[in-house]
Amino acid sequence: MMPQAAPQVCSISPTIPAREATDAERDTRMQWWREARFGLFVHWGLFSAAGGTWHGQKTPWLGCWMQSSLKIPKEQYAAALLPMFTGEHFDADFLAQLAKDAGTRYIVPITKHHEGFCLFDSKHTDFKITNTQAKRDWIRELADASRNRGLKVGFYYSQNLDWHHTEEGWTPERYFDELVLPQVDELLSGYGEVSILWFDIPGGVINPSRARRLVELSKKLQPNIVMNNRLGGGFQGDFQTPEQVIPPTGIPGRDWETCQTLNDTWEYTHYDRNWKSPTMLVRELIDTVSKGGNYLLNIGPKPDGTVPQSNIDILRAIGGWMKVHGDSIYGTAASPFPRQLPWGRCTQKDLGNGVTRLYLHIFRWPFDSILRVPALDNEVSAVALLSEPDAGPLSYIEDANGDLLVRLPIAEPNDYATVVTLDVKGAPRVAIQPIRTNDKGILELPASLALIQAAPAIAEIAGFGEKTKTLYYNPVTHTLDSWMNPEDWAFWPVSTAQPGEYFVDVVYSRKESGESCEYLVELGNQKIAAAANTTGAEQVRTDRIGVLKIDKTDRSDVGIRLSKRTEQEAIKVRSITLIPISMNQ
Repeated sequence: MMPQAAPQVCSISPTIPAREATDAERDTRMQWWREARFGLFVHWGLFSAAGGTWHGQKTPWLGCWMQSSLKIPKEQYAAALLPMFTGEHFDADFLAQLAKDAGTRYIVPITKHHEGFCLFDSKHTDFKITNTQAKRDWIRELADASRNRGLKVGFYYSQNLDWHHTEEGWTPERYFDELVLPQVDELLSGYGEVSILWFDIPGGVINPSRARRLVELSKKLQPNIVMNNRLGGGFQGDFQTPEQVIPPTGIPGRDWETCQTLNDTWEYTHYDRNWKSPTMLVRELIDTVSKGGNYLLNIGPKPDGTVPQSNIDILRAIGGWMKVHGDSIYGTAASPFPRQLPWGRCTQKDLGNGVTRLYLHIFRWPFDSILRVPALDNEVSAVALLSEPDAGPLSYIEDANGDLLVRLPIAEPNDYATVVTLDVKGAPRVAIQPIRTNDKGILELPASLALIQAAPAIAEIAGFGEKTKTLYYNPVTHTLDSWMNPEDWAFWPVSTAQPGEYFVDVVYSRKESGESCEYLVELGNQKIAAAANTTGAEQVRTDRIGVLKIDKTDRSDVGIRLSKRTEQEAIKVRSITLIPISMNQ
C-alpha cells in the first residue's frame, strides 16, 4: 500500500494494445464481484515482526514501508526480522472462518509486498516464508481454507516495488522475466481458482509491453479472473481502487473498491490502538455500497500468526449486523436518489416480477420517529423493518409534496444502522420536487438539497482515489465541498407563489488562498458574477451579490458554478437565499 505522504499522481492512460473483452464478457466475469460487495484484506509479512518500530524508533510512515522510509539495508532488514517471524500460531481455518463470520464474501491476502518477502513457497527466490521458522506455505493453507467456506480468493502481489530483489544486478528486464512473471505464473497455476489479482503501485518496471504479457498470462491461466487498476503500463483493469477514502459520489462509469483499515495502519503496529468502532465501519460499508462500490476491510496479524483480539471483536460485531441485514448489501446497486439522504443511505435490488426493493439505512434516527423519503413516481407495495420481518408492515402517508412519511418504532432497533425495506413497482423514478417559497415568500436553498452535476474524475491519486477534485455535498459541514472545476455545478429547482425580483444572499466559507475565486449564480439567461472573500477555515460569511427576477410560478432552476478553475479548494457553499425585494420596501 501507499505511504500517506507525498502520494504519486498517475493519469488514467489508454489501455494496453491487447484485445479488450466485450462488455458482455466483462459483465459475466464481474457478476460475482458486484454481488459480493464486502471483502477482507490481510496484510502479513516480515514487517509484522517489526510491529511498527526499528530498534526502538517508530516508523515515520507505515510499518510495511519501514525498509524504504528508514533506508534499512536489505541484509540488516532480513537478519533482524526473519528470526522473529515465527508464524507458529497461524491458523488458516480460524482466519477463514473469521472472514466468513464477518460477512465478507472474498479474501485478499498479501502474497508479496514491497519488501520482496514471499508468503508462498516460490521456486524463484529464497526470500520466502518456507525458509523461516514458520516453514509453511501460508497462501496455500489460507486459500484452501477460504474456498472450503465458500469465499472467493484473491491475491495481492507487488509487481513493481521490491526492495530485496531490485538492487545491483537486478535490471527491470531481469526482475520482470525472472521474478514477476514466473511468480504470477506460480500463483495462478498452482493454488487453485484465483478470482482476483490485486496489483499495487503502478509505474517503473511495468511498461505497456510487460503489462500486456502479464495480463495475457493471467487470463490464460485464470480466464475468469478480475484485476484492479494498479498494474501500470496503461492497463486500466476491471476496477478502480481508492484507498482510505470513499469517493463522495462514487466513480461514475467504473466499478470500484475502497480498501480501508481497522485503525491507522495496514500491518500489525503494536502502538496503534486507534481502532474504528463497529458503528463507523458498518456505516462505511453501507456508504460505499450506496455509491456503487465494494468495501475491502483490512486486518494485520501478529508475527506469530495470531489475529489481535481487537480485530476479532470488531469483525464479529460487523458480522452480527451483516447476519441480520446482509440482504441490504449483497447484490445491491447504488442509491437512485440524486441527493444524499440527510438521515442515512439507500441501496436497491431488483426482486423480479417488476418489484424493486429500496433498503433505507438509517444513521440518524428522526426525533419524531417519522422517516421522510423523497418523492418517487412509483406505486409503493410494502414497507417494513428488515430486522423484524414478522412484525408486520410499517404505516406511511404521502405529504403534499409527494414525500413518503414512514412511521417508525419509537425505539431505534439497531445502533449501527436500522434498515427499512421499501418495495416499489418498477425501477425507481425519483420525482424532483421544486423547493417552494416559505410563508414569508423566501426561497431557502441549503446545500443539502442541491442537485450536483460533477464532471467524472480523469485522474486517480495512486492509492488514495480522487479526494479533492469532484464537487460533492459534505454532510458533516453541510456545505458543497471540493470545488475546483468550473465544469462542476450545483442547482436547485424552485417554484414561487408569484413572480417577482429577489435579492440573492450566498452563505459560504473560504480558506486563505493566493488565488482569486470568482463564481456565478444563474437563473435561465440571468447571471450574477461575484467574488468570494477569505473567511478562515471555521468562519462563514453572507454576501448579498445582486438581484434575480423570477417571472413564472412553475419550475425554475437556480444554479451556482465557478467562473474559472482553481488549484486549491475554492469555496464551501452553505446555502443560497432568495429574498423578495418587496419585503425590504
